[in-house]
Amino acid sequence: MYCNEVKPEFVTCSEKVWNKIRPRPLVPKMLPSVVQLIIIEYNMFLNDKQLLDIKWHENWVKWSTLSTDEDKSIFDCAQEVTKNFFTYLSSVSFDEDKKLDEDTFVHR
Repeated sequence: MYCNEVKPEFVTCSEKVWNKIRPRPLVPKMLPSVVQLIIIEYNMFLNDKQLLDIKWHENWVKWSTLSTDEDKSIFDCAQEVTKNFFTYLSSVSFDEDKKLDEDTFVHR
């Protein structure tokens, strides 16, 4: 149920009674610092793909051990193919005739 914070004109009770009815505001006046930082970081990720890639790669232990850019590129491709494969599997139901494994998916 939505309740307006401002007392409507047709309500005849006093402000004191109105405040007892709804003692806390619906929306916090100030968000916690952690929430503000998360919002700022999210906006930075939306605007800077390189920063997003760096943050995403921090999730993978193997990434820091790869030495060349080519190895890192192959690792990125493998992650993307794996993500797409499992997304595809979860969105499609298969019959006995339609079988799909990793090899057929990658070579499509």
